[in-house]
Amino acid sequence: MLVMSLLPMASTMQVVERETHQEFDFDGLKASFVSMAAKSATAGKIDQATIEAVTGFLDTINNDLLGALEQDRNAYQGELDTAEADVHACDTARNSWFEGTFVSWNTNVSSARGGHSSCRSFEAQTYSNYTGYCETMHDRVCSWEVCSLPTGGFAGGDTDDVDIYMNCICDFFAEHSGSYYEERNNCDEAHGIHDAQVIVCDGEQSSFESEYCMRETQVQNKCEAYDGCRFSTETSYLGIKSNIEALEQISQAQFVALQHLICYGQAILNNSTDLSVCESSVSDDCEGDYECAWPVSDACAGKCPTIVYDTLDSFIACAEPVSGNGYYPCAAPFLGEFYGAYTDTKTPVDDCTTCADAKTQANAYGGTRVTDPNPTGMP
Repeated sequence: MLVMSLLPMASTMQVVERETHQEFDFDGLKASFVSMAAKSATAGKIDQATIEAVTGFLDTINNDLLGALEQDRNAYQGELDTAEADVHACDTARNSWFEGTFVSWNTNVSSARGGHSSCRSFEAQTYSNYTGYCETMHDRVCSWEVCSLPTGGFAGGDTDDVDIYMNCICDFFAEHSGSYYEERNNCDEAHGIHDAQVIVCDGEQSSFESEYCMRETQVQNKCEAYDGCRFSTETSYLGIKSNIEALEQISQAQFVALQHLICYGQAILNNSTDLSVCESSVSDDCEGDYECAWPVSDACAGKCPTIVYDTLDSFIACAEPVSGNGYYPCAAPFLGEFYGAYTDTKTPVDDCTTCADAKTQANAYGGTRVTDPNPTGMP
């Protein structure tokens, strides 16, 4: 006699179709109960057929239809929770990377910076050695007393003046030859060691800049991936949420209608011919008067099918990139921070090599999100 079809499990883009095809003829069902009540009033009592019909329908409501509404509620809640978990998974993956891999990249950068700094310190020592040895040789040469040529040169033949000059030359070589060659060798050797050290340190500098740029590129890539992940999962979540909100309203309207029908059936079974009492005694406020403490427990069976809507965690601003403050290789803040100590002639740095990644220099994914699934800020 009484037929009701409940909504199937929700899926995106089907709300309109469900609302269009959902036929819950509450007025017709109510009219059937009123008719049965009037029939009982005319007969003076409720007949057995009516009792069986009403009892059967109440059993169907209590045992099947309310349970089906609860099953639907669980399905809707599960779909929403899964969509929310997908959003949270973006945060988890992001945080795990920055707590693990990012730390390793920082270690690489710190190690490369330390290697460069140590190398430049040794370069300063080789420079001091080089300039020290060469200055010693320079001072010796500049302090030489030159032997004066004999008057008239050597045209007069073997004279006393020539003898004096030749003895002076012999004394000069005897005094300076040994030290001069040693000091010149020391100067040349120290110069070579310093030149080699400069090459090594320029390589360490290049390694430092390379590690720095690689880290920043990795950070930008991770921030971009996180931005895209949140956009995708939040877009899906908002669509599912909107769909389920509509389904929740339908389910709650059905629940309240069933409560009225239960009241009508119980009134008939109590030989009451006036069903209007159900209009005032049965509330239409599903959440207000049939609420249950969620999450769902066995005690919630037969309660208003209510969905729990959690607030999504806030988007995590990507504060890790340093390029936002100009701290990428060859930018002024970077040069001042890392190469400011090497401005003297002892340890001049090599030409800086900037990062090739445009996203790093532009800080494309630093700070606030780039793609917003809900730009209007609607709840």
